[in-house]
Amino acid sequence: MNDLKLFRQINQLFKQHNLEPPVHPLKPVTGGLMHTMYQVRTEHNHYAVKELNSSIMQRSGVIRNIVNSERIAQAFHGIVPAAAAVWFDDNPLLMLEGRYYLIFDWLDGAAVYPPHITPDHCMQMGTLLGKMHSAGIQVPGIQREAGNAERYDWNQHLLSGQALNKEWIDELSQMIRDLASWNQETCAACHELRDNLVLSHRDMDPKNVLWENNRPSIIDWEAAGYVNPYQDLLERLNDWSDQGNGQPDQVKFIAFYHAYTSIAGKCPVNWDMALAAGFAGMLGWLDYSFKRSLGIEAASLEERELGTKQAMATMKALKRYDRQRTLLKNWLEE
Repeated sequence: MNDLKLFRQINQLFKQHNLEPPVHPLKPVTGGLMHTMYQVRTEHNHYAVKELNSSIMQRSGVIRNIVNSERIAQAFHGIVPAAAAVWFDDNPLLMLEGRYYLIFDWLDGAAVYPPHITPDHCMQMGTLLGKMHSAGIQVPGIQREAGNAERYDWNQHLLSGQALNKEWIDELSQMIRDLASWNQETCAACHELRDNLVLSHRDMDPKNVLWENNRPSIIDWEAAGYVNPYQDLLERLNDWSDQGNGQPDQVKFIAFYHAYTSIAGKCPVNWDMALAAGFAGMLGWLDYSFKRSLGIEAASLEERELGTKQAMATMKALKRYDRQRTLLKNWLEE
């Protein structure tokens, strides 16, 4: 969609929902890996408008899940700095000419990425995660999920990639047995951990936190739902303690963990199970990235290229995480 057509689309969307007309031009916001975001100004207000990925919106149950995720964000508002969408007529998800949108009040903050993440950032994020996990939030109509991990068809991805001569086929071929093993471990671990579930953001990594004057706001709640707290904790520890080269920083790791336990408390944990479940998010993202790279979950060449880049990066991240599991367990048990 060209700039003028997009502006007319957003103008129509705003008019439909009794908002002031936008001021031309709109400004694309970089950083998103799944959806497209625009900075939109009106005479008196300032918004972020998210256009949701059309391929994703075609999946069964996605519309319900997005609405529920915004209900979860609303429920956490006041407990943590949750940036929830603006609701119109009891619905945050807006549709116009077959396209879906979410509208947010604009935040002036910026994400902080490794190696610029400090122990103070980690302490703040550990505190917020502890508050989410210990809040006991329940949202009517959102059922506790079984907590089962999905089994992915890595062999089919390899065959499809070979047919299209994708850049990642050699890497995938070399680690396909490891992927199957990690997937099996994750399924067993998630099954074991399924009885202890809490509502959480589930994707509170550095790209989904904006900082302004050293104060965070948690954005992008689309993945929100039930999760085992220690699985969620391990994934977030992995995200925030990264030194920038894929290696964990013990000071940042411990800062996050101690801040978390100061709020949520400590209890006996089978860390081997939790560490195995920690593969879940990366495996799911790798599966999606392969599908995107192959054109199964992509509407454009740009999306397919992004899928290829993310597949390569995620395979490397999985191998690093596997190598680091013993070290992380030692830090957790100190």
